[in-house]
Amino acid sequence: MSEHIHANLRFEGASSNAASLGTVLAGVVLFAFFLQRASHFTNFPLLSLPEYLWNGVVTLTPNWLVTRRPLSDGDESKSTAYAAKSQSLRSFFGLDRLASTRRTQTELDNGPKGLGNWDNSCFQNSVLQALSSLPSVASFVGVFDRLAPVGEEETTTQELAALMGRLNNSTSSQSYQWTPPKLKFMNSWQQQDAQEYYARISDDIEKDFVKALNLRTATPGLETLQLCPIDFSPTSLAQDISNPLEGLLAQRIGCTSCGYVEGISLVPFTSITLALPNMFTCDVAECLDGFTSLESIDGVECPRCTLIQARQHLLDAGDPGPTIAEGDLDSQDAAELDSIDNSNSLLETLDVALADEVFSDAALAACGIPKSTRTTSIKTRQVAVMRAPQCLTLHFNRSMFDETTGDLRKNYAAASYPKTLGLGQWCVGSAAAFLQDGTEKDEHWTTNPIQSMLPNYFKGMSTQQGPFYNLCAIVAHFGRHENGHYVCFRKMVSKDEKKKDVDAHLINAEKTSDGFQQTSSKDAATEPTWWRISDEKVSAITEFEVLGQEGAFMLFYEKVNNQEEPSSPLAGDLPIVLEAAGEADSEPVEILSPLPLAHAKVQ
Repeated sequence: MSEHIHANLRFEGASSNAASLGTVLAGVVLFAFFLQRASHFTNFPLLSLPEYLWNGVVTLTPNWLVTRRPLSDGDESKSTAYAAKSQSLRSFFGLDRLASTRRTQTELDNGPKGLGNWDNSCFQNSVLQALSSLPSVASFVGVFDRLAPVGEEETTTQELAALMGRLNNSTSSQSYQWTPPKLKFMNSWQQQDAQEYYARISDDIEKDFVKALNLRTATPGLETLQLCPIDFSPTSLAQDISNPLEGLLAQRIGCTSCGYVEGISLVPFTSITLALPNMFTCDVAECLDGFTSLESIDGVECPRCTLIQARQHLLDAGDPGPTIAEGDLDSQDAAELDSIDNSNSLLETLDVALADEVFSDAALAACGIPKSTRTTSIKTRQVAVMRAPQCLTLHFNRSMFDETTGDLRKNYAAASYPKTLGLGQWCVGSAAAFLQDGTEKDEHWTTNPIQSMLPNYFKGMSTQQGPFYNLCAIVAHFGRHENGHYVCFRKMVSKDEKKKDVDAHLINAEKTSDGFQQTSSKDAATEPTWWRISDEKVSAITEFEVLGQEGAFMLFYEKVNNQEEPSSPLAGDLPIVLEAAGEADSEPVEILSPLPLAHAKVQ
């Protein structure tokens, strides 16, 4: 009897334990399902259980264990402190040594290293990998160590140069690297935009170089040699070293009513954001056409139309004499107003302003025209590439507004892109100009606001096809708009390629006169290999698969070397044909100037 009772008790205990285990498993499944569903409606990242445990340990670790500096309340300081604590704990527990012995796909021959991800930092890892694939950027940030002052804190550029060297070192024993705290300046606990991180990186690089150059020019003599041990003169540094990521856009704004063009503004850029059409497929050429197309803007004040209309009313009603409408002028316009001769009649004042094209607020106030009565018109705006960068970065804007829900959602349009991109037809000055006898001029510039500056709106052919760019990396996004995963596809030249001097990409080298240089059989043996990098996971991939990625988010191109420079007014004194707006019968004016217009301005 007692044995039967004990057996029943053991059976009931086992049943109770099984029921408890089933309850726990059901709870874990429900909790995981809740986290997965919550990640679709929030920006909170969905990580694995070890990642959650690691993040908890890092968060609970006091800051004073890794840094003695007081931290501010900003997200950037918290992200940097978190990265520093994570790096220190990895070194303490030997996780970095574990990475060197761990066998992963990264150990393929000639392959780049991956980047670890414990905190949803795929948006950072993909951009850092893409930048590491650009030879000009690697050389540019590499020379900064020779410019940076000795004994100062490590800058963003120095940390980036060191990380890029480790990522491109295929002989390293470590399977993957970790992003240094200096580069973790965006909150990686939430889903972030890779393009925003790229913009911050490029901006910090520019600031670091400007600071270093200013320090050299501000401390001439022996002090400079001690602070910046580099064989460059301070006067030639700014001219010889240029940011390979930066180019110039030309922006033209003109009135369709009177034809007045406010000059051409030069706007620096490090990336071009392209809008994707609401279609299933598109290509880069269509997106660049849309980016550089004429854009109509309604309801914009036009000072020339205002003066013309005021003059016409004055002729109809008679000249009442000088009248000043000071209105709400600022101090600069008020000072200009005091310098204007008010002894002339109002009609004479209007004629002088129109003849001299003085359209400031002070000039309009001197004509008795308050701001409330100024004329509005339809203006056109157009941008084009003025100076092409050494490294061209294109960003596909995949955010679109959902009119049904009022929220932003992802545009899943499949954007195709070429291996080699010719940027010539989107560069200013590429439209051909023809005289009456059919002779082609060097460049065609039109100030007519209803005409495009680019050849795709002209009957003539483009005068240039280059500069040409080779594709080096792609950042693709997989998932929804609220969350997802960034993956980098990049190429890496094999280890047999000869190393080039760091200064070759930074100093203005002599150009070959015969244009393109043919690739020899020896160069063909160093054909780059493409790699798919998802954080620390690295695998080889074919070029066909790379060019077939439909979820491309950013494209990184490198300019082809040994090619003729594009015809551009910034490249030298080139003949430029300027066609005046509204003067169809007048002869084009040919000028020799490094800028297209005398009043061109840099923003």
